[in-house]
Amino acid sequence: MEGFFDGSLVQRALLTGAMVGLLCPIMGLFLVARRLAAIGEVLAHVNLLGVAVGAMAGSAVPFLASLTPPAYGMAFAVLGAFAVLGLRRAYAQFAELAVPILLAVALGASVVLFRLMGGFGADLAGYLFGNLVAVQSADLQLVAVATALVLGGVALLYKELFAVTFDAEYARVVGIPVRAVENAFIVMMALTISAAVRAVGVLLVSGLMVVPVAAGMLVASGFRRTLVASLAISELSVAIGFALAYGFRLATGGTIVLVALFFLLVAAVYRHLRERG
Repeated sequence: MEGFFDGSLVQRALLTGAMVGLLCPIMGLFLVARRLAAIGEVLAHVNLLGVAVGAMAGSAVPFLASLTPPAYGMAFAVLGAFAVLGLRRAYAQFAELAVPILLAVALGASVVLFRLMGGFGADLAGYLFGNLVAVQSADLQLVAVATALVLGGVALLYKELFAVTFDAEYARVVGIPVRAVENAFIVMMALTISAAVRAVGVLLVSGLMVVPVAAGMLVASGFRRTLVASLAISELSVAIGFALAYGFRLATGGTIVLVALFFLLVAAVYRHLRERG
């Protein structure tokens, strides 16, 4: 562990992890409250499709390489977010159909594109399982932009998001533009997912979105207290998980999520003991 804080590589990883650890529980709490946790999984796979398209476009047309694959992933995630809303509105009585439809499209197309590019190498593994150590300056800048946009959006629309999340009909009655708020929410969700993919990967991103929130709900009551608890658990999970992964050469994404699951177990035990006492 000597030299842990030395070098720009670790600094980039820590900054990225800190921002992701901040975003995920904020958006995750709204997502869980709306019972839409599965949408995070869909947008993560749409992000992967964007990465595949970006990698292929950059190799085929040189000037398209000016944008990194993660930037393409973020753009596709935003487009995918609107596709989710469109499908949910089209299948109003069966809104859950949006998840398997888009998941199948994104995953199937991603597999085909990566195979066309010559197979599944280390780069794909990094996107699937996360690798904070591999974060580049361009990735850090992208995550910083996403963080600024999401935090700014939540600060501006907090009351509206809260109202739409817990009582959309009341929100309409009092004049809140529900559709516009839903559009803003899903875009912020896409940005959050795109940022989190660099930390924990496509396959584990839902874990960092949901597990700290689940733990926070066990130790705190009320929306704001749960948010504070979830933020603390998320940031601790990222910090401890990255330190363990760095020190013992483990996969960063998996280690971070496992630490979050450990906190969930501790929270469950605490809740059980408190209820018994």
